[in-house]
Amino acid sequence: MVTIIEFLLQSAMIFLMIAIPGFLASVAIFKRSNKFNTLELFLLGLPIGMFVPALLGILEGDIGILFSPALAIFNVILLTAAAIGYLLVTKTKILPDKKPGKDSLIWGAGLLVVLFLAFWVRMQALSPYYYDFDPYWYNQMTQFIIQQGQVPVHDDYVWYPNPSTHRSPPLLAYMEAGWYHVFSMANGMQSFDFNTMTLVSSIYPPLVAMLTAFAAYLWMSREYNKSIGLIAAGLMAFMPVLVEKTVAPLTEQGPFGFFSLVFFYAMYALAFKYESKTFALLASFALAIGLIGSNTGQILPILFGGIVGFTGLVAFLRGKDISKFLDFNLIVAAGSVVAFALFLPYRYPLWGFDIVKIFLPAWLGVIAAYFLNYMRSFAKTFEDKLLYLSGIGVVVIVLLLLTPLHDVLDTFMNLFGFVTSYNDPTFKTIAELGQAPTDFSSTLGILGLNIPFSITPILLVASFIAAAAPLAISLYKRGNEMDESRMLVGVAGVMPIALSGLFKSKFAPYMGLMAPLAFCILIGEIGKAKKFQLAAKVAIGIAAIAVLIQGMQYMDVVFKSVSWYSIDVSDNTAFLNSVCTTINSEANTVAASNMPGPIKSILYGAKAASMRTYCSRIPEYWLEPMFWIRDNVAIDDRVMSWWDYGHWINSFGQRKSVTGNTHEYTMMHQEVADKLVHGNSSDLIDYMKSHKAKYLLLDQDLVGKWGALVYHSCVYNNYTTLAQDPGESECDMMSSPEVLYVPKSPTSSDVCALKSSDGQSSLKLYSSMGQAYGFGYYCSVGGTLPFYYENKTAAGIENVLQEGDLTSYAAFMALYPSDSLDRKGTFYDSIFYKGFFEGHIDGLTQVYPSTYSTEPNLPVRIYKLDE
Repeated sequence: MVTIIEFLLQSAMIFLMIAIPGFLASVAIFKRSNKFNTLELFLLGLPIGMFVPALLGILEGDIGILFSPALAIFNVILLTAAAIGYLLVTKTKILPDKKPGKDSLIWGAGLLVVLFLAFWVRMQALSPYYYDFDPYWYNQMTQFIIQQGQVPVHDDYVWYPNPSTHRSPPLLAYMEAGWYHVFSMANGMQSFDFNTMTLVSSIYPPLVAMLTAFAAYLWMSREYNKSIGLIAAGLMAFMPVLVEKTVAPLTEQGPFGFFSLVFFYAMYALAFKYESKTFALLASFALAIGLIGSNTGQILPILFGGIVGFTGLVAFLRGKDISKFLDFNLIVAAGSVVAFALFLPYRYPLWGFDIVKIFLPAWLGVIAAYFLNYMRSFAKTFEDKLLYLSGIGVVVIVLLLLTPLHDVLDTFMNLFGFVTSYNDPTFKTIAELGQAPTDFSSTLGILGLNIPFSITPILLVASFIAAAAPLAISLYKRGNEMDESRMLVGVAGVMPIALSGLFKSKFAPYMGLMAPLAFCILIGEIGKAKKFQLAAKVAIGIAAIAVLIQGMQYMDVVFKSVSWYSIDVSDNTAFLNSVCTTINSEANTVAASNMPGPIKSILYGAKAASMRTYCSRIPEYWLEPMFWIRDNVAIDDRVMSWWDYGHWINSFGQRKSVTGNTHEYTMMHQEVADKLVHGNSSDLIDYMKSHKAKYLLLDQDLVGKWGALVYHSCVYNNYTTLAQDPGESECDMMSSPEVLYVPKSPTSSDVCALKSSDGQSSLKLYSSMGQAYGFGYYCSVGGTLPFYYENKTAAGIENVLQEGDLTSYAAFMALYPSDSLDRKGTFYDSIFYKGFFEGHIDGLTQVYPSTYSTEPNLPVRIYKLDE
């Protein structure tokens, strides 16, 4: 039995190994600056305590030392000893020099409440069986480090016979491996347990979400005031899309990516504000961990290099020496050098320009700024400067076009969603790559209100103008480069990412991350104008109310966490049957009530938030086949399925798969789709043997995903092209199941001329295949089988399966017997239909479930090749 409270108590040693060395290091670095109170010093120490031991683990791995429990403890002791040593040498007191004042206590209490709730709400989702795919790939990285002491160069878990690797940015995996070792020693665990590892790793997303809110507070409170800082933290803490993407089980790199952006922005902006090398050093640390901790960190060197390069260009045109500014940024750039030095050996021998291009923008920006500062003395007139810049521009264009440097530009364009077309069917069928919605209320909450139009674009554009106007004025008046660079962090760092979510759905979480900052910048800039002081105070009051309303959405989660403190989060069936049934019942009660609209909306939203938080769990019908795979499939055998389930087979099943969710070799997605959609059993068996697969997994979810499989197969067989979108070609249509559309409110035009023997009228069932086969509909008497054509001939349909519910029609999939000559399209000849719906594939035998059925009501079927 595992309850959240018990688990957190069992994890006490993890929190101590983060907090103690982190706080000591933070005091050693920052106390003498007198910029932070004790609470802020403690919170600043948490990322140091979390990530420095992990960086040491990566360094040790680079020189050939395998990670181990002893090494995990040693790295924590090393950081602690270094911090204590520095405190002793500098004679810095650990305790505060004076008691905090009343105002400081009030602001600190408010901040603590917000940060605690940010952590606590997300922690309620704790489960070893969270319904997602990507986290489990990253869990495997951690498992490799725990069991083997390192992430192997090639692991052969997926994509055979092509090489594959888990060597992505390793910071989080080393951190989680260290936590797992500490947890195991503290709780007397002797053998590895995958579920325990996922639970331990689940501490990280709520923790970095809390630190993201703190970083936002730190930045906005110093840039404007503590009220705006607390509003920023509150909006971050309760932003719906951020809560959804940073709940405990989402142990992928995304939550850290959010933190790394805001943490770097905050430290870099504060470094400019205080012109402090100490803060520059922390910004350097933020840059380093961002680059080695998440692919999102690729944004950081682009932003950093862009700011330094732009400032160098402006200074060149002004004829101003910025040596101090450049030396200052050289400290920050050192973070990218450290990250590169750690990452390069880790990736060996998987080297290539793709690694260099991640770090290159930071270096190019600094080099360009130094070069322009040097050339300043040679360009005396404005015409000379333009001439030099023209020459430099030509060289840059040539390099971008004719050298591998064009990859840097491609990375930048792809990173911000500037992709006009996809040259691969996989990426044309992934939902998150589509256009953004026009309603952002479910994503941004109060910042996405519709009245009746969405306020989000207006807020973001207004924020951009508010941030850009002071920068434009400063540039015009030839202001200070430190101040202008600080403004650029907001203009170039926050605004483009916030605005990108208006165009691409995949950027919605990043819009949710940056929208609170953009909103606070808008309020803060209004407050800086003396004649708008009253408006600024009103805006702060409204924003504070917005935070409270946003927070109320999660109060049901908080209340339930108290009443359900003894619930076992590891018992999936009991949890779903008790907790989720209760929440669903409460939500239905609210929906059916007659309470006033606004109150009803808030209460229903709170119940929906509880459902999302507590009940996003993998259903038992998926866990059981995964555990069957783990217990029954030989260690070297491979399971073939559609790519969505590759990570689950690798993690819960602890076995190898043919394809996976990383999309390294997307041609294999097309090959698998071809075998399931247009192939025969002989094709399937040959393909499985060539990829060392003995098992085939088919499931009910493929009915909903069938369009994606069909598009892959049609492209693979040249029946369609990438110029056509999914569903547009004849191949897509003819490879799909026949769908019958039944009018919900039939009119006279929906009645067939055909009547039963007793004179009863029949209803038209409109067929998706009617046009291709020369008819428009079937006729149904009383809504029962058999169905008839208008000429009174019985159709070959033997059953129907409800597929969807449209506004005016109910949709049903037609099912045909295997010997029917009336079957329409090629779907009914596919391996998927034969295996999942008819229960038979030549040359394979169903091995899961043990109860055999020819009915299509089994959620998952697993077949094995006949020996």
